Amino acid sequence: MTLLYHNHHQINLLRALGVEKSKHVYVIESSIPTAFTGGVFRPSCFISTELIEQTSSDNIEIIIQHKLAHVHYLGPLKNGSFYFSLLISLILLSSCIFP
Repeated sequence: MTLLYHNHHQINLLRALGVEKSKHVYVIESSIPTAFTGGVFRPSCFISTELIEQTSSDNIEIIIQHKLAHVHYLGPLKNGSFYFSLLISLILLSSCIFP
C-alpha cells in the first residue's frame, strides 16, 4: 500500500508540474528523453521536453497514441509490476502488523 500511496503522489506531482497538452497527456520538463504512462485510477501519459526536441512531430504523435492506448486499455492496472509492487507492500505491511 505504501508504494501505491507514493505512486499516487508522484503522479499527482507530475501532473501539477507538467503542461497539459491534451486530455491525459502531459509534457514534463526533463533533459532525459522519455515517455511513460502512470497512475492507477486516473492514468495519464507523460512525455519529456527532451524527447520532443529529439524526435520528429510525426513520431511524437505515434508515441503519444501508443501511450494513450495504455491509458485506454488500463495498462497500469494490467501491468504485472503494479501487482508485484502491491504484493510486496502488503507483505511488508503484514510483517509490521504481525512481527
